[in-house]
Amino acid sequence: TFDLWRSTVQHELEIPCVPGEAYILPIAGTEPTQQFDFSMGGRTFFERGGQNRYLFYRVEEPVRIRSEHPFAAARPIHLGHSPKRKKLVLNILVDALSWGAVKEFQYTDMPNLMRFFSKGIIFNNHFSAAEYTYPSLASIETGMYLHHNQVFNEVFGQEIDPSYVTISERMKELGYLCVNVMGEGDGIYNGVTRGFDRIIVDATYLPGYEAVERTICHIEAFDECDQFLWVHFADPHVYSAGVQAPPTHTQTHIPLEQRLDGSGDQETSVNLPSRPIYIAANRQNIQNTDRVLGVLFEYLEKRFSDDEYIVHLYSDHGVPVYETEPYLTSEKQAGAALMMRGGGIPALGIVEELTSGVDIYNIVAHNVGFPVGEN
Repeated sequence: TFDLWRSTVQHELEIPCVPGEAYILPIAGTEPTQQFDFSMGGRTFFERGGQNRYLFYRVEEPVRIRSEHPFAAARPIHLGHSPKRKKLVLNILVDALSWGAVKEFQYTDMPNLMRFFSKGIIFNNHFSAAEYTYPSLASIETGMYLHHNQVFNEVFGQEIDPSYVTISERMKELGYLCVNVMGEGDGIYNGVTRGFDRIIVDATYLPGYEAVERTICHIEAFDECDQFLWVHFADPHVYSAGVQAPPTHTQTHIPLEQRLDGSGDQETSVNLPSRPIYIAANRQNIQNTDRVLGVLFEYLEKRFSDDEYIVHLYSDHGVPVYETEPYLTSEKQAGAALMMRGGGIPALGIVEELTSGVDIYNIVAHNVGFPVGEN
């Protein structure tokens, strides 16, 4: 796990503090048991900071921080709410959640999700703009098709043009604390997540239960400021049986012949054949996703009033394993999730309007209130 903050390297740092205001200061040391000296109000204290991990300090009066060794200091987080913002804007990317599959099973695998977003909008005909995560994420965060933003393959590592203002950059301009609570880090080098203050990267380990716990903990830790949180988890994602084991429930409930079928598969996820083991794994993980999201939704409803938050939930693509002859634009593979709920969003439930991954940018802009560039 990598905890990345936008920071500067210091030996000494002085934080002036206006009376009545408060800040949270994230600091990371560069040496084991590194000592930090804190001077404030004529008093001096010291702290043994962590090496290569951020610790947090609440600052309510002017303070000077010194250390013999260099340390990384993130921008102080100003505490305070604004009536122009929501207390929480939460964007949830559920990787590979095939809305075509959810519809085929009459929504029975996701009762918590359907209950929560029935008080908002559920787009029943939403489609991804690309077949796998790397380019699809870029299309969502820029509002541009991949042949316009030029993010189409991770081997081609060019950063997007500075004029392409991403969702996170827009939210930063509005004064939100912008944090990617869990993600693969796909948008770091190409710039599509460059507006975030903090990005927590877990590569390919993206379990929903941990994402939900991190989200709740972050909401509570920074509850004195307005937060834009983005969380990316991948429970529904299906991998080759020869590469990654299916869920335990799937292993113990399908016949041995089906359990062993596909053990030699080495295909990438977008090219997986239709096998009972993949279908069973996908359905089980969709149900797991709904269960952990139910915990998060119940928490949000208890903690916030309806006008204090906005939640956007979407997927970047679906899965091919339901199609006997898979093709990239099939409803199961290109069919993705998109739904929203919160302040100012009407309770329409399921709507049949056709939407695409590139529409998410404009939707967030409309719900939150930021401009959309001509590109």
